[in-house]
Amino acid sequence: MATIKLVPSTYYLSNSNYLSVSNASNMYDDTDSTNYATVTNSRTSTSSYYIYIRGFNFDDVPSNAIVSDFTIRIKCNYSGGYSQAMYLYDGTSTSMGSSDSISSTVTTHEFTCNYSWSNIVAAGSDFGIRINCRRSSRNTTSYIYIYGAEIEVIYTIPTPRTVTTTLTGNGTIDPSGTQTMYDGDEYSLVVEPTNVSDEVTATKNGTSITLTKHQGGATEETNVLGDYTLVSGSFNSGESYFQGLVGKGHDNTQTTSNYYSGGSGVIAVFTYDVPFVGIPDNATINSLYMLVNGHAESTSNSSEYMCVQLISGSTELSDELNFKSIGTSNSTQTVTANVTPTVAQLENLQV
Repeated sequence: MATIKLVPSTYYLSNSNYLSVSNASNMYDDTDSTNYATVTNSRTSTSSYYIYIRGFNFDDVPSNAIVSDFTIRIKCNYSGGYSQAMYLYDGTSTSMGSSDSISSTVTTHEFTCNYSWSNIVAAGSDFGIRINCRRSSRNTTSYIYIYGAEIEVIYTIPTPRTVTTTLTGNGTIDPSGTQTMYDGDEYSLVVEPTNVSDEVTATKNGTSITLTKHQGGATEETNVLGDYTLVSGSFNSGESYFQGLVGKGHDNTQTTSNYYSGGSGVIAVFTYDVPFVGIPDNATINSLYMLVNGHAESTSNSSEYMCVQLISGSTELSDELNFKSIGTSNSTQTVTANVTPTVAQLENLQV
């Protein structure tokens, strides 16, 4: 843990016609100083003006430091005027923290700051202490004596760590090789197998992580469902009347059609297998839903419509989405699981 004192390097007067500063360099010190600068209000009225003590060099704090605490102080007193108010100031506002008042006795004042360290650093050279300079009467000259100001910063430097990453298999890893990191740094490791079937092993400081590309990967083909299978049912002798489904290996010009030309028919049921890979066995599935786009050919015939449902084996994970109730125009609908599936159920998911 280290401590540093930042001291001001400049000042600003709200009205240089009536305010003046002598021995200004004496205020560019910390509160241990025994020398002072003098601020004089020479106007023959009780109007208020301000001096801003600022120019703290925040760059003196190492860029990778973790600041645990900071204290803002000023050492000063006055004569021939009011007990003048002091505020922290960021260039636009005096609501940064507590206020205090100068007395006729030399005192070191501490401020309670409402802002975080990052807020103060962001204010940069505009951050400082604003002091009210006002005469007590028209005939009394007012003086403020400023010995110095400081921001005492307590910080630690994070311990450097060497992080080495490697990749075995057909894919990419970023970052690759050796990097120097520090405690508290955010480390992001991106590993991407080249193909869905590829398995790669990434190591970070000797710890192995085996990955396969998830079914929702980069290529368009892996964003759609898997192959379909006719489970049961027929119309007029058969499966050949089902002309295809939009999914893996198909495009959106293909439809699922069955032709009924008289005679008896039974309900046809077909499923999509949805292959999920690379999900850890101890993972918790928070939610499951599917987007499906389609429409009913007719909403008037009670015996002709399509339903969609999420299942795993014989377990129904969702209610049925009835396309007859949706209508005859294409629309995207959401099918949401009513229960939170296990990893095993997800690996056996069907639609």
